[in-house]
Amino acid sequence: MTFLYLVPMVSSICSLLLAHDQWFFLRLFDKPDIQSLSNRILPSYFDTLFQRGAILVLAFLLTTISSSLAVMWSAEALLRNRGSWTWYLAGTLSAASHLAFAPFIFPQVRVIVTGVKENPLIGLRGWMRVHIIRSLTSDLAACVCFVVAVAYTIEP
Repeated sequence: MTFLYLVPMVSSICSLLLAHDQWFFLRLFDKPDIQSLSNRILPSYFDTLFQRGAILVLAFLLTTISSSLAVMWSAEALLRNRGSWTWYLAGTLSAASHLAFAPFIFPQVRVIVTGVKENPLIGLRGWMRVHIIRSLTSDLAACVCFVVAVAYTIEP
């Protein structure tokens, strides 16, 4: 059962690491010396990245949410006794809140991929702003909640 307690924490850490990597690598497209090249290659690159990356993001989110719900259901008495049930709940809600940012992300993706009306870098900058806010709120909060939940749940 100890393994199941850890799954939401590990998958939320994976989500946070993926978010960091996306920020780290995509911000390189906005370097002043390569911006004209970035505007040419970014639509195709981001279209491929977003399609494949969305699968990873959803896989991590579904793993986090489903495993935490499984923990909360299967060990409710233990978690409540150790004071970690609320932390698992908070982590689950934080992870799920990642999806609430979709209405702010999709318009930016459309600008990046199509380049309509604006250059793709303007869309990337908008995407990065939302991405950073989402990462530092829902993704980081979920991760912290699950670390605390595991610390309360697993006895030394």
